Amino acid sequence: MEGASLLTFEVPSLRLEGGRYYTRRLAAAVTRSKKARTYYVEARVVGEIENSIDSSRAEAIRSAQVRGRYDSMPGMLLVTRVSRGPKPAVYWCDRQRVTGRIALTEATADERMTWYTEGPEGPEPLWLWLNEMGLPFQPHSWNNVFTAANRRCRAVLDPEPERRLDPHRSRAPYATPRSCRHFVSA
Repeated sequence: MEGASLLTFEVPSLRLEGGRYYTRRLAAAVTRSKKARTYYVEARVVGEIENSIDSSRAEAIRSAQVRGRYDSMPGMLLVTRVSRGPKPAVYWCDRQRVTGRIALTEATADERMTWYTEGPEGPEPLWLWLNEMGLPFQPHSWNNVFTAANRRCRAVLDPEPERRLDPHRSRAPYATPRSCRHFVSA
């Protein structure tokens, strides 16, 4: 839930002076302990996230905008400002022009999924991880992603019994288990 509910502005930005790791704060409402905490991310990973934001994520957003997916998004809140400091707050406006404010640390994952910003071509989700349709990727969906990845790894690293390599045959093809019996019983 913690990593799955990150917003684009919660990811650190690469800085010219570099550094191996970057830190940011996780909001209390999305952590297991319900207490805000610091997280660390390697500079290389920050770069990969930035590349994703500029490429595949931007492409998914453009496609969703062209298809009008954000035009009738239920519960969409347009974020107008995010305050900085020790207790950042998110200011928003809904479709009926009702405004509101919430402390960033108190915003749940469900609330965060409704937050959008005004981009050059229209609304864009602030939720970092989007699916192919340009919509927020549900945190529970990561279970399916990791399950599928585990299956792929298992297929490569632990093939079916009939496809497993027999160590006796790979090292010494003439030393099969049957031929070894003659030496053991003698």
